[in-house]
Amino acid sequence: MDINWIFVIVLIVLIEGFSILFRFKFGWRSKHLKQKLKISPKMHHMFFGFAFLVFGWYYRFTIINLWGPVSLFDLGIALTVSDMIHHFIVLKLIKGDTEFPE
Repeated sequence: MDINWIFVIVLIVLIEGFSILFRFKFGWRSKHLKQKLKISPKMHHMFFGFAFLVFGWYYRFTIINLWGPVSLFDLGIALTVSDMIHHFIVLKLIKGDTEFPE
């Protein structure tokens, strides 16, 4: 199964857009959400992305058809890359710090 690059790129842009909106417009930070939701470990969406990448690598099946077939591997790529872009490009440019790991 091929990678659906259109889906991956669109999802990366959407996730990062929402991350920037909620972080800088509404002041949401994962540290505060973690305390509010009473969650112990801090979870980055990259962690889910890695899990989807590994599972999707071995079990290639279509989860949805959107601009072609989309697999868990495609979803994993988008989640992992969007978190890396957020920390290593966006936060580094805006705040001067990657805040990773926090």
